[in-house]
Amino acid sequence: MRNNLVIGTGRNLALVVVAATALIAGGAVLPHTASGGMIFTDTFDSGTGAWYKGGTGGTLTNASGELSWAPGTAGVDQIIGRSFTTTPVGVGESIRLTFDYRQTGASVNILRIGLFDVETPIAADNWAGGNAIGPWEGYYTFVRDNSSAGNVARRESGTNTSSSNFPTFGGASIGSNTTQYNINQNGTTTYQGLFEVFRTSETEMQTLFTLSSNSTTHFSVAGTTSTTQDAFNTVVLRSSGGTSLFDNVAVTFIPEPGTWLLLLSAVACGLLVRRR
Repeated sequence: MRNNLVIGTGRNLALVVVAATALIAGGAVLPHTASGGMIFTDTFDSGTGAWYKGGTGGTLTNASGELSWAPGTAGVDQIIGRSFTTTPVGVGESIRLTFDYRQTGASVNILRIGLFDVETPIAADNWAGGNAIGPWEGYYTFVRDNSSAGNVARRESGTNTSSSNFPTFGGASIGSNTTQYNINQNGTTTYQGLFEVFRTSETEMQTLFTLSSNSTTHFSVAGTTSTTQDAFNTVVLRSSGGTSLFDNVAVTFIPEPGTWLLLLSAVACGLLVRRR
């Protein structure tokens, strides 16, 4: 018997297109390729993975399958970071950071979340205090715990010639709000964080940070800037209060919709090729 490759019927193709559309609407993530998908995910089953302290102070450990960060008193001793494969972001594309977060002990005061491009990827502790990463640029948002002073999205860049801060406190503000919410510090309330940097055009970037729990959004801070960049390779987390616990940290590249449709069309054709 001769084997022939035959494309499925129009009705089957329509069904696959509908299914593909549903996958997109449902937020399904395909494996990371040039077209998009997961860049990395950390579940911290053991160890601290590729996360490192910005300075030499503070305590970074694994606490029963979570990343535990008890920051130092100021500056680089309050931050941790993790680098990943440099990922270009074109018009209509975005980088999205998601994580679970719990707070225990003293007041969190300010929580900062950011995505950056650094010259030399992070590979050891004291990466900021030791001026090891070279020039850097990117975006971050900080939220203030139960404060009317407001929550701010910023654009940041520098040469890392000072060990006092990374990111700097003096970056250009690109958005803010005055939401007040008291972050629960009982160590049992789990929050879901999302930080996304979206390139809307050749001359505009947008950021969005949300912190939620039990389907309720407590903070939502958006920013817009005409200062664009075309790649990211580092996550930075910063806490200026008590011990923070992070889990299920993931960074995902999200291509512009046309790229998804082309990719899913190729997948659909592959599924419809059969043996007669």
